[in-house]
Amino acid sequence: MRTRYLSRTLTAVAVLAATAAAGAEDRIEPLEKRAIDLAVSEPLVYVAASAGLVTYDISKPESPSRVKRFTLPGGTLGVTVSNGLAGVSAGPAGFYLASLANPEKPVMQGNFDTPGAAWSSAMAGSYVFVADGSAGLRVLDATVPGSLSEIAAVESRGYSRHVLVDGSDLLLADGAAGVRAFDISRPDQPKEIWSCDKGGDARNIALCGELILVANGPAGLSILARKGEGIGVIGRAATNDVARGVDAAGKMAFLAASEEGLIIFDISDPAKPAELGRFKPERAVNRVAVSKERAYLANDSAGLVILDIKDPAHPVILGVGGAQY
Repeated sequence: MRTRYLSRTLTAVAVLAATAAAGAEDRIEPLEKRAIDLAVSEPLVYVAASAGLVTYDISKPESPSRVKRFTLPGGTLGVTVSNGLAGVSAGPAGFYLASLANPEKPVMQGNFDTPGAAWSSAMAGSYVFVADGSAGLRVLDATVPGSLSEIAAVESRGYSRHVLVDGSDLLLADGAAGVRAFDISRPDQPKEIWSCDKGGDARNIALCGELILVANGPAGLSILARKGEGIGVIGRAATNDVARGVDAAGKMAFLAASEEGLIIFDISDPAKPAELGRFKPERAVNRVAVSKERAYLANDSAGLVILDIKDPAHPVILGVGGAQY
């Protein structure tokens, strides 16, 4: 992976050098509009984009403004914010750890070239858990941020795209292998405690009380619930396109369904999720994050889109960062 990383780094440097020489058009700018993932930490939103990590000020949601762009080789696929740090998943270039001591201007502190393609990360204490595509789950020791080291790994049985930590439990969206749960009370020895493979392609996970919501690829939304020592699917909602991301607020599920847009479900009865409303933007919705009465969309080449969801039956666009509607 080192050779591939060096090649991508040299390519990024060459692009930036050419841009500086031209002194005019920013050749990276179109790529920053390719929003793949995002993390909300008001009054800021961190967007994982094809150009790298882009920070927006959303104190005025009607006109979000870019305050920082950190270009990375190969772009980014995921971003997580926790305890003054940002975990940036950069695909084949691996994992990057950034300090948010100045939240508006992330400073990269360390990186680890994972063997697969880093899609997402979760942080707990001084440990980082990376969903690394075909290379499964990788566990990193971040005690010294500038010198990240791998201390454990779990093979993928599908394709690992998302990881979520809940106390001493870790949930892994492992593609065709479904959702897998691990006990990480000892981070250097993750122990699998259950798995749920009921069809689909698990891509993203959100918690809603005792429920586990899954963006299940072409199978749409799946709702899991614990059953004694096990787990089971108790509800489903079909979509016409690939479900890529999911978040929860109250008794509602917010599903990023690619070209079908954002679909909002009432999950008061999780066995029968009922559609409340939807928003169909111009581009594919890759990810959604909900905070207070707003939904933030990683809207592919349309960039960051902010919705007012006070009336979930009729989401209203508030602002756009990175493109214009």
